[in-house]
Parts: sequence; C-alpha cells; structure tokens
Amino acid sequence: MDTNSLTMKYTSEEDKSTIITEEKQERNLPIGLDNVISLVTSVAIPYAVFEFAVKISSYNGGAAILQALKGFGIGGVGVKGGIATLLLGAGTTYGGTQKMLSFIGGKVLKADYSKGEKTKEELIEHIIHLPISKALQCSLIKQIKKF
Repeated sequence: MDTNSLTMKYTSEEDKSTIITEEKQERNLPIGLDNVISLVTSVAIPYAVFEFAVKISSYNGGAAILQALKGFGIGGVGVKGGIATLLLGAGTTYGGTQKMLSFIGGKVLKADYSKGEKTKEELIEHIIHLPISKALQCSLIKQIKKF
C-alpha cells in the first residue's frame, strides 16, 4: 500500500467505523477542512458583530471601540465583559459550525444513499479519504450506519 494512503485497522469487519489506529495521510492542509471552516467562522462572525457595534456607535475612533466593548458587557462590567462576551461568541460559533457541518454532511450522504447512487460501504470509503477531521469522519460514518 502506498505510504501516502490512509491505512486503518478495524475492530471487526462488521463495524468499519471504529478506527483503532491510523497513519497520517499526506494532505495539503495540516488540519481538516471542517476545522478551517469552523476557525474562520468563529473569528469572522464575532468580528462582524463587533464591527457593526463600532459603526452604530455615535463615537469615532478609539471611543467607538470602547463604547462597543462596553455595550457587549453583561451586567455593566465594561470593556472586560465585552471582550469576554466576544470570546464566548467565538467559542459558541466554532462548536455550532462543527455541528452544522456534521448535520449537513449527513443529509447530503443520506440523499446519495436514498437515490441508490452509492452503497453504505462506498460512502464510508469516500468519507475516509476526505480532508476532514477524524471526529467529523466518525460522526458521518455513524450517520451512514443509521440509514
């Protein structure tokens, strides 16, 4: 087998989704594509909300930034609370994006399977070779097994 290909050992032939060990597959991205999407959205969405708050403020420059951060603060805790709220929003966005990608991926795979275009085994093989995180791969494989 080629050293660039993904090799896996399974606990049994029936349950090919239980991955015990694997060798790193060479890819252009050091992390899964789903993680890249989640990271970008976890920064972009809170930043867009922050930028909106700065633009809506009646102040200009640094005063507008401080006013926006104060406005985000929960319970009148000021700028530190605003920063904490933005960071919390980033974390929530990251997790939400991961769940959304798993949900959408499962729906697309179910549509492929229900049309008879692919078998469960073919879908699992396809998932294994995608440049996505192992967590998302396992989630999608579990969804395929439930079809």
